Amino acid sequence: MESGLPLLRQEIASLVITEKDLPIGTWKDVLGAVLHLSSSPPLVVTSLHADDYLWAEALNLGAYDVLAKPFEPMEAIRVCNAAWMRDRGPALGPTRKAS
Repeated sequence: MESGLPLLRQEIASLVITEKDLPIGTWKDVLGAVLHLSSSPPLVVTSLHADDYLWAEALNLGAYDVLAKPFEPMEAIRVCNAAWMRDRGPALGPTRKAS
């Protein structure tokens, strides 16, 4: 938190990933800081003990998702990609003409 939050205020982040419990504070402190940013990037919370309570609380308070540790590589890629694409609209692909 001490080194990360000042960086968030200076840089435009596309995605923020935080551990549930931090040496100083928790993921809720990071979420509060992220929600006050003009860009408000999605927040993914990670935890060794990612239970239903954490998932429900995180999603209800405004986090994008929760990743359980140890990370399953494909799940981590899927969640982070979806969070990163959240505000970017649909993926680009071939265009279709309207009928």
